[in-house]
Amino acid sequence: MKPGMQRTRWLLLALTFSAHAADSMLPDTACTTVKKAVARRFGVPESGAPGADWFCDVTPDRDSTLFLVALRTARPDARTHTNLLGWFAVDRVSGKLFKWDEKTRRTFAFDAASGKSGYR
Repeated sequence: MKPGMQRTRWLLLALTFSAHAADSMLPDTACTTVKKAVARRFGVPESGAPGADWFCDVTPDRDSTLFLVALRTARPDARTHTNLLGWFAVDRVSGKLFKWDEKTRRTFAFDAASGKSGYR
């Protein structure tokens, strides 16, 4: 085998491995990403407001590299009787956080500092 071909094979192998490694975000990491950003946005602890105890339902999106995250609280809203705080999406490769619209199945930009959002 020619030296140039061997180098090309190693390069392709390295790129394949690094792409796979980058896509190895775990659901718990996606949940932590959401909790940190939402806590920063609303100025509360990462566990949520006292007694709220946030938790996540995390599902990989079949059609993309996103984790879909439903952020929930242990204390349901008295008016609506739901514990859902919001839907989010976390890119499994980049770790970037988005707001998720479950109805349209679209992502929106999410700025934890200001809460501004827009379609992706």
